[in-house]
Parts: sequence; structure tokens; C-alpha cells
Amino acid sequence: MLQRLRIKTRILLIILGIVILFVVMALYITSTVRQIRDLGTEATSKAMLEGQKAKIKISSHAMAMALAEAVKKSRLKQPDEIKDSLRPMVNPARHEDDLSVFFFIYQPNINIVFPVKQADQGKDLGSLKDKNGVYVIRELHQKAQAGGGYVNYIWPKPGAGDTPKLSYAEMIPGLDMWVGTGIYIDNIDKTTAALQAEMDQLAGKEIRQMQIVAGTIFLAIVAFCFIVALGISSGLSNLIRNFRDVAEGKGDLTKRIKVESSDELGDLGT
Repeated sequence: MLQRLRIKTRILLIILGIVILFVVMALYITSTVRQIRDLGTEATSKAMLEGQKAKIKISSHAMAMALAEAVKKSRLKQPDEIKDSLRPMVNPARHEDDLSVFFFIYQPNINIVFPVKQADQGKDLGSLKDKNGVYVIRELHQKAQAGGGYVNYIWPKPGAGDTPKLSYAEMIPGLDMWVGTGIYIDNIDKTTAALQAEMDQLAGKEIRQMQIVAGTIFLAIVAFCFIVALGISSGLSNLIRNFRDVAEGKGDLTKRIKVESSDELGDLGT
């Protein structure tokens, strides 16, 4: 089939193949860079979430141990006295830059200590649920009874509206109460979004540089192929024209063919 095509057409087909290869490689590299970016941000998000989980677990455990030791040393026996002694130890404890993270104590669904809304102390909040139907206090109590665990839910954050939150609960040794704390995890989304934007910017810069370098090489190859194609085509056309003159009996047999190259076409002309 290729023998039916002119040499110039064949070379143009080669150039077309180079163009297709360049486009495919560019798309593949761009896709690979984006996949690497997505994997990087996903891994970062998971690592941050694990870090947050470890932080609230350690802080809840430390608070449970401290409260148990304090009650033991106080030698208080009356339930109301024990509850009153716990509140001043827990209420001031805040962490995170915006002081949005605090500790709370329940028995089992009765609120004992709730620093941000002390009016709820003494109330049964077992029916409290988020907008997705998660019974927050009930599930945290179950996790605490099982040796400690996490609960994910949606909760209003001051100034930010409904926000994903993660809490951990653990029983206080020697008491029928459990202590927990929670942290809003919207900072993970903000950090990963900022990281993704930074990686997008860096990836875009690298891709542009790659496109410039590859584009320059591509244009040089295409230009070279065109020059080769034109050289072969013009050389063959000159020879064919002279041979046709001789074949048709109209040529000047004393006229020499002008040889302008030292390749195979030049040898044929000579």
C-alpha cells in the first residue's frame, strides 16, 4: 500500500505520527502529574486526620487519668461533691488556636460538665443528634464503655456553621462517668485545599516548561522532516524531468544533469 504513495506523502505521514505521539505523551504526562498531585493531597489528608485522632485520644486519656487521680486523692464519696470537684478542673481546659476544643463529662447520658453551655449541666442529652441523625452522646457513651472510641458527626462551629467534627470518649477509672473531647476537622480540608493549589501551581509550571522544551524539539524535528521531504522531492522531480525528456526523444543528450547533493540521488544523477 505504501508503495502507491509518493515519497513526500510518506514523510508527511511520518510527521503526522510524530505529532500524534507528541500529543499522546503530553496528555499522559499531564494526567500522571495530576494523579501524583491527588495521591499527595489524599495522603496528606489521611496523615492529618490520623494526627487529629491521636491528639484527641491522648488528651482524653490524660484527662480521664488526671480526674480519676484527683477524685481518689480528694477522698470524696458523695456524687454531688465529686461532680462539683470535677467542673473547675475541666472547665478551663481548652486547646486549638480558636479555643474551640474543650472537654465534657457525662454519666452516662446526663451532662455533668459542659464548659461552653453550662445551662445543660444536669440534663439528659441522650436524644441529641446531628443533622444526619447521629445520636452523638449515645454513641460516645457506647464507645467509652467499649474501651474508648471515636464518633464522626456534623456540629455547628461558631462563625462557620455546620462543620464536620470528630470526638473521642473514654471512661474515667473508678467512676461511672466518661470524659471526651472533640475537634472540628474543617482545618484538614483547608490545609489540603491550600496544598493542592500549591501543587497545581508547581505542576503547571513544570508542565509549561516541559511543553516549551518538548515543543521546541518537536518543531525542530518537523522542520527537519519537511526539509528532507522537500530535498528528496525536488531532487527526484529534477531527475524525472530529465529522464522523461530523454525517454520522449526531446532531450539534449549532451546536456549534463546538475548534481547538487552527495547522497544517493546525487549518485543517480551522476
